[in-house]
Amino acid sequence: MPSPAQATAGTLLLSALAAHGITPQREPLSYVTPLAPGTTSGIPLDFPHLYIADQAPGIDHAPNAHTGWIVVLHDANGEPVRELYNTSGEHVVDCATDSAAAAKAIVVEQRRAVLRATVLPRAAAPEYTIAVNGDTVTVPWETAMASAQKSIRAGARIAPGDAGAFTLTAPNGVQRVHFQPA
Repeated sequence: MPSPAQATAGTLLLSALAAHGITPQREPLSYVTPLAPGTTSGIPLDFPHLYIADQAPGIDHAPNAHTGWIVVLHDANGEPVRELYNTSGEHVVDCATDSAAAAKAIVVEQRRAVLRATVLPRAAAPEYTIAVNGDTVTVPWETAMASAQKSIRAGARIAPGDAGAFTLTAPNGVQRVHFQPA
């Protein structure tokens, strides 16, 4: 195990997550973060959450001994639902690169969760109006949601609005796209 002054695989992961404003809760051999941003972490884990671990086992190993992160979505009962990211294996992988990729997978899943929780249940309209830089177009609901999910995977941030409306902001913060039921 590295000395406290040395970086660990866990500290590299924490740095990658902090770059996205995520501070996970530490468990003995893993980290846990709520699926929905803004949910208060705590015990018991009675909310949908993301579990992050390494096969090592643990998170305090040296980065040069890192064998990959695994990120698993758990439901409110603590049951695993599906793997979101997995490079965990027998071979050493670059810890900084792997930590950044795991953090991105977590961010994308959290943004998708916001979309599912705030927009999809309220979307009764068969069409959505999409406004970009003052230009608007009306498209079928499926097309609007596919476009939104593609933008989220590319790094767009989502801000829910009223009655199924939401705004996506490009990673550079310049372009905003507003979605609203037609």
